[in-house]
Amino acid sequence: MRMTTIEARPARTVVEGQPSPASGGRYPHGCRLVGSDRAAFDRSSTSGLAPLRTQSSGSPKLDGDHHPSLLNQRRFLAMSTEVGIWIFGDHPLATSALEETQSWVERAEQTLSRFREDSELSGLNRAAGRGPKKVSSLLLASVGSALSLAHRSQGLVDPTVLSALVRAGYGPGPRCGRIDYTAVHVDTEHSTITLPAGIALDLGGFAKGWLADRLASRLAKYGSVLVDMGGDLRAVGPLVWPLGVQNPWSPQEKLLDLDLEEQGVATSSILKRNWGPGQHHLIDPRTSRPLVNDLVAATVIAPSATLAEAAAKVALLLGGQAGRRYLQKEDLRGVLFGKNGSIL
Repeated sequence: MRMTTIEARPARTVVEGQPSPASGGRYPHGCRLVGSDRAAFDRSSTSGLAPLRTQSSGSPKLDGDHHPSLLNQRRFLAMSTEVGIWIFGDHPLATSALEETQSWVERAEQTLSRFREDSELSGLNRAAGRGPKKVSSLLLASVGSALSLAHRSQGLVDPTVLSALVRAGYGPGPRCGRIDYTAVHVDTEHSTITLPAGIALDLGGFAKGWLADRLASRLAKYGSVLVDMGGDLRAVGPLVWPLGVQNPWSPQEKLLDLDLEEQGVATSSILKRNWGPGQHHLIDPRTSRPLVNDLVAATVIAPSATLAEAAAKVALLLGGQAGRRYLQKEDLRGVLFGKNGSIL
């Protein structure tokens, strides 16, 4: 089975870079995946930094003699984005599992979307300042994970940016408030979350990566799985999925190919959701305003989509040089795209 079924939707699979490889396999600007020398995702590379090899056949690869005979796939809209799920395998329940998965994602949206007034998250935000609020296991787990990432990133990835997003012009919600993830209290014993007055949550991009990981885990027993939640991807199982990194300024153009195996990949960008010069959806928690630095996008490969999403955002927020150092320190691979068209 060829992977043209996945590449048919112009590579939301991964994202952003510069034009396609020129003849001879050379990439524009000598593009490399930046990061640690130890993170050698391309087994043919001696440095661990060379562009990942092109899959000339476009077909998934599987070591050994077993080759799954069936590709099940499903695409739908949810969480204000496109969702794609692929299962390679011959499990008789794979198709019904995909149908149930769509319902599960729709229920998750009802819980986690801040764009729906009737969502559980919106209800939690309205309860700020009123003490502990009982919440579902899904909301409890997602907020707890988001806070852990906020702590790990020293506040660069902060789920309490909602009021700043609203002031910047991105969607409905409270305009007055502050950014402070340390003010949120999650009580796992009593299944409650406490938001002080002036604190409101937006799970945003975090939820995409987090749900991609959960979906991939739920479906792993049916075969090798690839989940795409609006550009946040997670692969599980022995299959190697060839994917394309796109040009952030021209999404129809592919920069390079990479192989994804038991990993996640995500892109953070200020180009996709913007509504004027300097007006976009990526808030810098240090200033409470839309990010301004020398980058427009970052794509990162990590052990999970959740970590890839967070790392891409941190690298983008830090800017070119600091972002490179961050990826190297965290032993991650990625591509950083500069405002001047450079690839760092």
